[in-house]
Amino acid sequence: MEVVVHGTKGGYKILYHTKEMPRSVARDVRRIDRNDGSSVGESAYSISFADYGCVFTKYLIIRDVERRAVGNVAFSVYIDSTNKLPGEAIKNLLDNLVGNYKNNYTSDGNLGIVQEDWTFVNTLINQYKKDLVREIYPEIQPQESGEAAYIYYNSDDELKKYFEAPYQVEYRPFWQVFFISMHLKNTLQDPLNALRHDPQKNITGHINLNNPSYIIKDFLVRDISGKTIELKTNGVKLTNNDTIREDDTISIKITKNYYKTIGVVGKINDTKIKQYLSADNGIVRVKKEIQLIAETKKIKLRVFEQMGQVVNDAILECKHYKDDVKKKVENDTLTFTGEELGQQWLISAEKGNMHERKQFTPSNLKGVLSIVLEEFKEVEFRVVDSDNGNMVYDFDLKINDKREQPHNNKVIFKGSEIKNTCEIIITNSDYEQYHTHYCPDTYPNPLIVRLKRIIKKDEIIDGHSKKYNINSGEHGELKDGEARYSHFIDGNDVRDSIQPKKGWLFDEFRLQDGTLVAQYSRKWYMKPLFMVVTIVITTFAVFFLLVFVDYEKSEEITNQEDIVELKDKLEKVIIYCNGNTLDKKYLSDFKDENCNRNVDTSKLKIKACKKIDSSLVLITFIESGDINKLKKFGYSSNQNEFGKTIRSIPDSITPTIRNYLRGLVIENILDLNDLVNNINKKIDQFNSNLEDGTSVVKIDKKIPENSKVDDDKKSEKIQIQQDEIKEKEFESKFWTLVEKDNNIPQMDDYVDLHQDYNISDKNRIKSFLNIIVKGNEEFLPFSRIPFRERHEMFERRDVNGLRKLYNEELTQTKNTIINENN
Repeated sequence: MEVVVHGTKGGYKILYHTKEMPRSVARDVRRIDRNDGSSVGESAYSISFADYGCVFTKYLIIRDVERRAVGNVAFSVYIDSTNKLPGEAIKNLLDNLVGNYKNNYTSDGNLGIVQEDWTFVNTLINQYKKDLVREIYPEIQPQESGEAAYIYYNSDDELKKYFEAPYQVEYRPFWQVFFISMHLKNTLQDPLNALRHDPQKNITGHINLNNPSYIIKDFLVRDISGKTIELKTNGVKLTNNDTIREDDTISIKITKNYYKTIGVVGKINDTKIKQYLSADNGIVRVKKEIQLIAETKKIKLRVFEQMGQVVNDAILECKHYKDDVKKKVENDTLTFTGEELGQQWLISAEKGNMHERKQFTPSNLKGVLSIVLEEFKEVEFRVVDSDNGNMVYDFDLKINDKREQPHNNKVIFKGSEIKNTCEIIITNSDYEQYHTHYCPDTYPNPLIVRLKRIIKKDEIIDGHSKKYNINSGEHGELKDGEARYSHFIDGNDVRDSIQPKKGWLFDEFRLQDGTLVAQYSRKWYMKPLFMVVTIVITTFAVFFLLVFVDYEKSEEITNQEDIVELKDKLEKVIIYCNGNTLDKKYLSDFKDENCNRNVDTSKLKIKACKKIDSSLVLITFIESGDINKLKKFGYSSNQNEFGKTIRSIPDSITPTIRNYLRGLVIENILDLNDLVNNINKKIDQFNSNLEDGTSVVKIDKKIPENSKVDDDKKSEKIQIQQDEIKEKEFESKFWTLVEKDNNIPQMDDYVDLHQDYNISDKNRIKSFLNIIVKGNEEFLPFSRIPFRERHEMFERRDVNGLRKLYNEELTQTKNTIINENN
């Protein structure tokens, strides 16, 4: 509980305040349209809100002798929203504070030059602090503009009731509500004749203290579990910060796809409503633990041959389309519940050389799924780089001009497709298109496809392939007769030219000053610790080899199965890393589980683990908003669209995109396609916001490549245009900050703006910004400028006026420090 005393004593000022009192509480409410002394000696009460609390004030109308004008002295008591003082105690405290001041420092309503002794304030505050009780109230955002409303009360008991329940939603539109005794209404002595207010905002009789209200908080129309929640009172939809009265009729409707709907109607204190809503201390919330009943659907499977004969002994298997989770088939029936009804599943049926696989969604079926078996043949496509033999996984496959999606690089041909010759087209952006004809019945299986790499433009000089010299590095040498240069920046065509020295493995080439330098790592059995241990255990190894021959054989079989399993995982993760959806947790877990396993998968393992590292680095760059590193990053062919979008970001909007990326909440999965769309939207929005209509992207396009215009002059002109755009954007963001901060400005926002834009100090705003961001002491006077005055400067775009207000606050701050020290 804090107190501030403010009013007119030789002009308006703060006369006294306790240490923690919010400064925003004090406000000059004198009327400037009249100076009638008829109300001198009368008083009025008020309720307002500030800094997550409630302010109770009593105004005493006085005559400011020094200025010869009617004014007031106000005692304001601040109580935060976690505490409550009974209404009777509040009125008594205000009356005692004002009464003490009136008796000791005024004479017949006149306030002259007097020196107050404020010890009585703390004495009274300490007496009433013992009456404070712990109680949580809803937050009511203080209004910074507009005039005050007013209420005429009939008795002191009625006034105490208003103070007992101060958090009324009807007060929210006003920055203050005055309370005046009814016997002063329509008289010259009415204190409102000396207090600024809106004559049209008489809300007497509008507050029903016997029908408490609740504010809706933390309400999501659609929560993270997919439930859609609809709240209505008296037929009107509600959302966050809306109000529910105790006697309102509430309807609740909770829905979720593939779950049974909940619908109830009642009052807020009804048991059936309390199952879904909690109401306490003026706040109502939707309960988070609401459980819905899942819908269930059974699908009967019917299997037939081509001629319509029923098949009763087919092998049936059902899997989830994406993650291969199996669904049990019982008595030729599948059972799906909840979200499973809307998911895609694969059902496969097999008997002898007949097979069928179907994709289906349970919610789209009427209870029966018919499967017709056909003769089938599974063909594996092994696509490799023709230069180095490395597997290529991210390829597009078309069969007879129809796009196929191989499952583990395998495609099923059925019925007549087996004996017919089909047209095969395989494409990858890094390789030349592969075209062939293939008959599943007679041609080799697996089908081995060798793709020829495309030489990119940056690898061609004067119409010829660019050549990179080869350096064998410290731990290897070039084989005799092998090429001494490569046509590719990664040296893929000369990997076999390197002969590692004993105990070393060749890993990759690294480009250094135009030369490809071979990189190596030690073989695991050449590490010093292993060599020492080997000498110790060699004798025992022979013994165990002889005794446990059968065990070793089984170990060998197990190891081979382990290798096959890991190879399959590694091939899949390489494809995943080249895609546009990256799951940070999945990649980290995969790396921990597989990249450190002691299973020899040579080049494939190295490639997969490097792909994972590269993807994790990409995620890190995105999370940190490092645009420069993102522009230099090497993207896969599937990620080229994201790479192009990043590289197209103009310098002037780089800070905006960087802040956008930093603000992302990336729990696990990152979708590059979504980022492309959002970044392009921000670039379009930035271009449309430029007042002169000039687009940063369009500026670059206006410069023809082969223009004969003087390049220096044109570059200078473009630079001037870009500087003007950047300066306008800087000023726009500054005034947005000034307008946005309707509470207390945050220094970090202004420091970020100062650092993001390299604007000349000749700019008046930048010059002003240089001053206020020097430190907390320099920023403090700016933070104390009232919002109403900052808003006025915002509307006028008046930086000189803003600086004048700053200087006034700076002077007042210094004087306050001097007075406190004295």
